[in-house]
Formats: sequence, C-alpha cells, structure tokens
Amino acid sequence: MFKRKINLDKKTRKGERTYYNEIATWLKDHVSATLKDLGNYLVDVEVCYPKDLSEGIERLIRRNKISSAELQRKIDFTKELKVDIILLIYDVASERSEIVICEVKRKEGLSLKDCSQLLGYCISADCNLGLLINVDGGLTDTFRNILAQNTTLTHIVQMVNDEKKIRKMAFLTWESKTKRGIFLPNGFIKNLREFSQDIVNCLKQK
Repeated sequence: MFKRKINLDKKTRKGERTYYNEIATWLKDHVSATLKDLGNYLVDVEVCYPKDLSEGIERLIRRNKISSAELQRKIDFTKELKVDIILLIYDVASERSEIVICEVKRKEGLSLKDCSQLLGYCISADCNLGLLINVDGGLTDTFRNILAQNTTLTHIVQMVNDEKKIRKMAFLTWESKTKRGIFLPNGFIKNLREFSQDIVNCLKQK
C-alpha cells in the first residue's frame, strides 16, 4: 500500500509546497466538522512557509482576535522555527488553545528521521500533537517495522520542570488526486475522530 515510485529529484522535492494550501483547507474543514459534536471550538489553520512558527501564530491571533497568554508565550520561543502548517484549536468557553504542528513530505516513505524532526519541533514549541503528512505515500517498511516493535516512539512522555508532558504523533497520507487525507494506523492517533478527541483532551487538561 502506498508504494508508488516517486521521482526524488530536486524539482520534485520542492513540489510538496504546492500542496500546503489544499492540505491546510482539508484539515480545517474536517477537524471543524468533527469537533462540532464535542463543544464550541474555533478552528483555524496557517501555512507558515516561508515564515517561521512565531509569525504563523501571530497571524492566527490577529485574524481570530484571540487574547491568549499561552499563545503569546509560544511566540517568544518559536522564532526561526521553520514548520510547514499549524492547526489552531481554541476553546471559546475556557479560552484555552492547542497548536498542532503539521509537517508535509513528498517521498516514497516516511522514515524515523522524519518522525524525529517533527518530534523535535513539538518539543521545541511545547506542542502536544504532531501530524506527519506524506503526499501520495506512506511509511518505509523499515520504519513501519520499528513502530510495530516500539509504540512509544509516537507517544513520548517527558518530565519538564516536574510537569508531565505527552507528545503524540499521527501519520497521514495525502491523496493528491482525490484531495483527501487518510490517517495511517501506525501512529498513536489512528483516525480523524481520535485526532479530534485527543485535541479536546489536551485542552481539558490545561
């Protein structure tokens, strides 16, 4: 499944950027629809490239007229952190927010290196959830076998200043022809419903 041969020349690698906007729109629409049954949540998305994560958060705050000390704090320590897409979920009642970092690749298969990169972004930005997306591709056989033997790679527990932090990773294939995303079963979060529910759980625990 998802083993289509992809030309990995320099021009093709840059081509993943052409999918950012359609992926961002799909994420916003489908997460918004799923969260409707779970509460009153504002959902928005921002393509950060070629700017950094802090500028992406600033644009989300301005566009949605949000006053959030938590988001302002993230702005201060995410400068020069280059990510592809960020998804904002804001609990209107509690005024709590969650940022999901989304990294987009276009390659034959996602590897442990790609997952490590996303995990590093989540730790640096103090974000609980990360979504690793491959355009028209899944995971390498090697990485799939690694995950099968060590599920903790997509569910990392840290202690930061005596506070427990949990970083969860999900994987998604973006089908460029049908313009839809399919969650892969290899991550800790395995489908859109779980993804949305986990966002709500993160907000409630803050």
